[in-house]
Amino acid sequence: MAATPPAGAQETHTNSSGQLFRAVSEGGTLLAVHETRVKDYAAFVKETQRTWPKAGFTQGPDHPAVNVSWEDAKAFTRWLTDKEHAAGTLPANWSYRLPKDEEWSLAVGLAPGSSMTEEVYPWGTGWPPPPQSGNYSPDLQVDKFAQTSPVGSFAANPQGFFDLGGNAWEWCEDTFNNSPDYRILRGASWRMKGPVDLMSNNRIGNIPSIRLPVYGFRLAIERPAPAVKTPAPESAPPKDGPVKKIGNTRQSKETTPP
Repeated sequence: MAATPPAGAQETHTNSSGQLFRAVSEGGTLLAVHETRVKDYAAFVKETQRTWPKAGFTQGPDHPAVNVSWEDAKAFTRWLTDKEHAAGTLPANWSYRLPKDEEWSLAVGLAPGSSMTEEVYPWGTGWPPPPQSGNYSPDLQVDKFAQTSPVGSFAANPQGFFDLGGNAWEWCEDTFNNSPDYRILRGASWRMKGPVDLMSNNRIGNIPSIRLPVYGFRLAIERPAPAVKTPAPESAPPKDGPVKKIGNTRQSKETTPP
């Protein structure tokens, strides 16, 4: 079952590398509209000297960074948080992390609690995927790319996010099937072609240290929950006798609370 974008969900933020983020719920977590790119991850690797095996095929700077483990992605989020805090470009009470499984579902347009049996895809409900609906297996003949494609090569979904189907599997924060040894990945990749694999609610799990040329990630920004507005207290009864009513209007010497 698809969800309509909630009110207030169009709040946006642009970070220091030019990545656009969009809220998945009113006042809630911000998700990057596209996957973390080669040029974003390369800056991290250069500065930290972290190992990053080559993908095994040609990639440009705007392709999604792949051959990235969950542990690598988490290290990237900590590095970018510290870097932007130091530069003053990220509020002190904000921090980067990976999307939670539920947040990823909201971004792809699924209603909370959607069943795994619902045949909903990032492009809609029909099979096979229509032309230019995403970067999937060449066997499906829906796009021109043999492996990864530049992020944003296909139209955004109604929530304003790109590549939530195909291109690269995306790591999430959550454990897979409540096992601490496995983490969730969502979204399928450029190698996938089966109907179940491409469903919006499909999930796979793998160990957090593994790197594969189909595994990447997108960023989320954790923000403090918005303050809950409490209703103003009701006015106390007037001390000089009952309120005099004129029609439907209350007449009183009291001041309305702010």
